[in-house]
Amino acid sequence: MDVLKLDNVEDEIVNLNDLESVLELLEDFSTFKKHGVLDRELVWDSAIGWYASRYFHYSDKNKSIKKIRTRWCKPMQNDKTYYENLEELYKGYLKQEASHRKVSEGDIKQDYNATKQEFIKSEET
Repeated sequence: MDVLKLDNVEDEIVNLNDLESVLELLEDFSTFKKHGVLDRELVWDSAIGWYASRYFHYSDKNKSIKKIRTRWCKPMQNDKTYYENLEELYKGYLKQEASHRKVSEGDIKQDYNATKQEFIKSEET
């Protein structure tokens, strides 16, 4: 959670190992969705979809995912295969949440941003 609290990790020296472990688990969940083990409605109905969407959003926004991708790639290589399935799940979940709530995806992102501190506090406990 200490990493998610940061606005931008690009120029910070931070330990991303704990966040990376969570993202890897969520990437596995996303891979099940990609291969049809889980369908769109099950992802929507499960709490894991809710968490996956938010973890991706916060980690992408503060550049944690970019920093992890850079860490495991050759210098100057833009390898987006790390968390590729999680990113796709996030995009689909965002569309589905916007549709269910009858608001725009931008509104959903604003809600995620507005509730970030509450999410972090809840995860810390």
